[in-house]
Formats: sequence, structure tokens, C-alpha cells
Amino acid sequence: MPLFASARREDGFSLIELLVVLLILGILAAIGLMSLTKQNVKAQDAEAKSNARNILSIVEACNANEDDYTHCESDDVPGIENAGIALGGGRGQVTVISSDRRSFTIISLSRSGNTFRLTRTNGGSADRTCTVITEDRGGCSAKPNGTW
Repeated sequence: MPLFASARREDGFSLIELLVVLLILGILAAIGLMSLTKQNVKAQDAEAKSNARNILSIVEACNANEDDYTHCESDDVPGIENAGIALGGGRGQVTVISSDRRSFTIISLSRSGNTFRLTRTNGGSADRTCTVITEDRGGCSAKPNGTW
């Protein structure tokens, strides 16, 4: 075998083949990252809905003792400090607003920015609505009025 014949033999991948593989891997990574972001929004919204439901239980227990929802909207309501839920109007926090003795609204703001409301009027059933600010609906249904 001549000396130059072994020098011409090429093993490995060409630059074009490597670039094509890197391009495919980049596209797959971008798709995976978008999917992960959507799941993150859903998880943050699930936390906000759970916080609203937990506060609902505490407010109802307070009303059973007080028979007046206006006494059940501050952070000194028994059980709120043990719930581990931040009260306030910021992201990841919950607010309880009572308009009168028989009605209240719980507003839970998700870390994603979506807002979940539980409203009980005159001792009736709780209406659940949500407002979406993110492109992805997250935990907010596409039903009319954004129910959850």
C-alpha cells in the first residue's frame, strides 16, 4: 500500500454532518423548554387554586363561629397562620374580601400572574372565575367566563 493512500483515507464526520446534528438537537431542546415552561405555569396556577380552596375552608370555619364573614378577612382569623399561605395582594398571595355578613370573595394571584376568584353571595354556592394574563391558559379553563 502506498504511503499517500493511507493519508487520503478519511474517518469521522464532516463539518456539515456535525452542524446538522447540532441543529436538530437545538430544535429538540427548544421544544422541550417550551413544554417545561407551560408545565411551570400550570403548577403555579394549581398552587393558587389550592390556596384559594384552603382559605375557603378557613373562612367557612370562621363564619361557623362568628356568623359574619366580615370578621373572617384578616390574618388574625384562627387557622390562617397554620395554613402556610401568604396573605396579601402580590403574586403567590391570597386576599379575602367581605362585602357584607353573608358574602365574600377570595382572590388568589398565581405566581404566573393569573388570578383565581372564589365568590360566595348570600350564603349560596361558590362561583369560581379566573382571569388569564399569560399566553398559555395555565389552570384557567377555556369555558365561558373562565371558570375553574
